[in-house]
Amino acid sequence: MDVDFVRMVVSMMTILCEEAVHTAQKFVQMCGRSTISAQDTLIALKYESHFFWDKDIDERFVQRLQDERRHTYETDEDESSEDDAPSDEEEEAYTDSFVSGDRALYDVIMETSRKWDEWQPDDPVKRMLKSAIDKTACNFDDSPS
Repeated sequence: MDVDFVRMVVSMMTILCEEAVHTAQKFVQMCGRSTISAQDTLIALKYESHFFWDKDIDERFVQRLQDERRHTYETDEDESSEDDAPSDEEEEAYTDSFVSGDRALYDVIMETSRKWDEWQPDDPVKRMLKSAIDKTACNFDDSPS
C-alpha cells in the first residue's frame, strides 16, 4: 500500500475526529451538560459524516499531512499511557434534550442522528465511514456496563 496515501487518510481522519469532538462539545453544552459521553461522540460522528465534507479544511489538511510525513511511529517502550482510573466525582445524568445555545444546530444534529439508519450514502468513502460508525455503535451496545 502506498505510504503517502495512508498518511493522507490518517490526516483526514484526524481532522474529522477533531471536528467530531468539537461538535460533541457543542452538543453537550446545548444539552446543559459538561461531560462528553460515548453516545455524544457517536451522535457527533454521525453529524460529521454528513457535513464534514463541506467544510473548508484545506489548510489544516496540508499542515496535518506535513506533520504526518514527519511522524515515524516509533515508540519508546517506557512510555506510559494515561490511567483511566475511576473518578470520585458523581456521574452526570445523560440527557439529549435541548437546554440552550444554537437551536438550529441542535435540531440538525438530532435529525441526522434520528435518520442515521435510513441514510445510504452513494460515495464509497462515506459508506466506509458509516459502516465504521455502525460497528463502533454495536461495540458500545455489546460492551458490559
